[in-house]
Amino acid sequence: MELQPLLQLSALASFVASIYYILDVCDTNQLLVLRRCYNDLTEMSDEHFQDNFGINHTEFDQIHKALKLPPLIKTDVQDSEDSCTALLMLLAYLRGRTICGLESQYRWSKSRISRVRAKIVELILQKWGHLLDVRMCGNTLLSKDNLQTYTEQIRSKCGVDLVWGFVDGTLRPVARPTRGQEAVYNGWKHFHALKYQIISTPDGLIFAQGPWDGSENDWSVWKKSGVAEWLQTASQQENNKQLFLFGDKGYHLDSNLIVPYKGNNITAEQTHFNVIMSKYRITVEWAIGSVGVLFPRLNNRQQQKFLLTPVASDYLVGIILRNALSCLKGNTTSQYFELDPPSLEMYFRETDLIPAVA
Repeated sequence: MELQPLLQLSALASFVASIYYILDVCDTNQLLVLRRCYNDLTEMSDEHFQDNFGINHTEFDQIHKALKLPPLIKTDVQDSEDSCTALLMLLAYLRGRTICGLESQYRWSKSRISRVRAKIVELILQKWGHLLDVRMCGNTLLSKDNLQTYTEQIRSKCGVDLVWGFVDGTLRPVARPTRGQEAVYNGWKHFHALKYQIISTPDGLIFAQGPWDGSENDWSVWKKSGVAEWLQTASQQENNKQLFLFGDKGYHLDSNLIVPYKGNNITAEQTHFNVIMSKYRITVEWAIGSVGVLFPRLNNRQQQKFLLTPVASDYLVGIILRNALSCLKGNTTSQYFELDPPSLEMYFRETDLIPAVA
């Protein structure tokens, strides 16, 4: 074979390789060329889409609209991404995909994914973080009428009056931090964690406060949370009846909190009360568990790198997104109590009537 054709073939191969690199790999500035955006994924099957992002196409569109995000998500270093694609980045990340895996599959650079994800988490918490704090929802999600509805639904199921919801503490494991590990180490569970206080209602909505150090117990978190003070007025009905939350044995009897009877000398009637209430109190544990089922990353201790990534913000936003999905399709708790969550529009209703925190 003559030399000239070989040189021409070699030059052609080099040219094709160069074009492939430019179009299909990346440039030298850590920004991916022809990276995929939401519009590129609209043809993905619902099954595949849900496996990747935890929700289907229709649910994604509804939740994205309800969040009222700005059209473009701009980071501090001037990354600019449309809000649909940014939300996909966040969902895929919370589903447990590694940054490298996302870079490979969606042609998004690792640094860009991290920055955009952090920014959209920040925006969601700024706009909707109050939806997690019971003290901020007295005129909306936890109005006196809604509390009465919750009370009636619980009474219809278990025969116990004046209880509108259930409270529990949850430890979210984190990787062992390089400093300050004593504060977040829980000696009872023998792992490092952050502590949150969770309140769930019969329609399966989750309210959350935190984080606190993992070394804190449920009762100390309750006293620090300010919920008891808020309940003194918020849970008093027009007929002067006081409504209550129900907690497990990690709590103590309080003005607006009832707990199981304790001790070895309780009566048969008291034992029956404990058995009945434990059957329904478990719904708060279902609610807590549902967040990790939807977003497995939040259960992966090694991926929760405390002090390096905003693990607390990720968890709180995960709860907001889980509540949003519950508004669309219900949840185990709402089915158990036969009480539908509010509509997505009602959950994300903007109002100027948010009360001040006590």
